[in-house]
Amino acid sequence: MKVALQNNYLNHLQVLLARLTNRQQYRDAVTRDVEFLINNQRRTPRGLLYIDRSGTLGLAANAALIMLQVNTHLFYQYM
Repeated sequence: MKVALQNNYLNHLQVLLARLTNRQQYRDAVTRDVEFLINNQRRTPRGLLYIDRSGTLGLAANAALIMLQVNTHLFYQYM
């Protein structure tokens, strides 16, 4: 998962393809990535996502944007 998050284009492309084609394989890939972030990703002592030592803020911002896109465009509700 860490490799996929570091490749910004892959995750955003999967979200875009899921929105445009509505194919289940893209929806599953995006859903799996988001569920990993929510349930299994390492966290800081205060509960923030910790993805990697280098580029921490950029990776966290990328993860947040992907989760927002999934929630608003694919109607996948986590709350």
